[in-house]
Amino acid sequence: ICQGATYHFSAQATSGVNYQWLLNGNDIPFASDTSYEANAAGDYTIRVSDAYCNVSSTVRVLEHYAATLVSLASFNAVCPQDSSFSLSGGMPIGGVYSGNGISANTFYPSLAGVGMNTVLYTFTDSNQCESSATSVLEIKARVSTPQISQNFNQIISSASSGNQWYYNHVVIPGAT
Repeated sequence: ICQGATYHFSAQATSGVNYQWLLNGNDIPFASDTSYEANAAGDYTIRVSDAYCNVSSTVRVLEHYAATLVSLASFNAVCPQDSSFSLSGGMPIGGVYSGNGISANTFYPSLAGVGMNTVLYTFTDSNQCESSATSVLEIKARVSTPQISQNFNQIISSASSGNQWYYNHVVIPGAT
């Protein structure tokens, strides 16, 4: 089984008998029902007894598969009007990305919404064990285009801050 997962064992219920689950030949405390949720590696046995007989049956040997180390690189911030793009940065390659604004491993900024969006990268290894990692992708609020007007020899922006003035496509130092 995968690390952190459980496996469900069960025996057919019969009246008048007692059940005891064992792990590696030792009684599992409080495991005396017809079913047991196993989460440790080892040999599982069920001992069934009545007033006259004891019968034991080894159910299964479980081993834990080591979890695959998964990572996800950070993302640069985008704006809502930016084009959709294929997500990358998940390792090992071959996993699936999910979250707001994500479909078929493609991110659609206009669908995600302004703010911090968590991207989940999930990788399934050859043992069918899943591991995942997350990273945040920020959608910055759209900046409105300021209106520019002229009052005699003065140029005025409708935006009170965040302006940078240019002359012939060259920054005018200090003109903010």
